[in-house]
Amino acid sequence: MTALTDNMRDILTETAKARGVPAHRLLSPDKRPAITSARRAWWHALAMAGYSYSEIGMRTGFDHTSVMYGVRKYSALAYRTPARAKRVEIEAAYALSEFTKGIAA
Repeated sequence: MTALTDNMRDILTETAKARGVPAHRLLSPDKRPAITSARRAWWHALAMAGYSYSEIGMRTGFDHTSVMYGVRKYSALAYRTPARAKRVEIEAAYALSEFTKGIAA
């Protein structure tokens, strides 16, 4: 596993806080529903910020196909209701703003 970038770590912290789970659990193989859901949200935010599935997997210690599946599953579940869709849009906007801050720095 390669170290997380500062941007990845910021998105991890914000996602964990928003989901009410410890941030370190998202990097573990923990399969409890609350953790996997938060992990998928984090991966989705990273993908929306421009990271490839391969880079996300490499830096988080997961296989890129697990990341790809997780992002797809999160997207499929997230858009089922307007409230969930709005949450996805907010998380994606935050991820993008954090990503662009990293480029400007």
